[in-house]
Amino acid sequence: MGDNRFGSIDSRHYGAIPVSSIFGEFKRREILKASD
Repeated sequence: MGDNRFGSIDSRHYGAIPVSSIFGEFKRREILKASD
């Protein structure tokens, strides 16, 4: 799954923030982009 790739990068980058929160944010941005 490609999603895991983003998860590893994000957890590495943000550390303390859970990957799920970041992934949720990422998904939300994707949805907003599609809406635009």
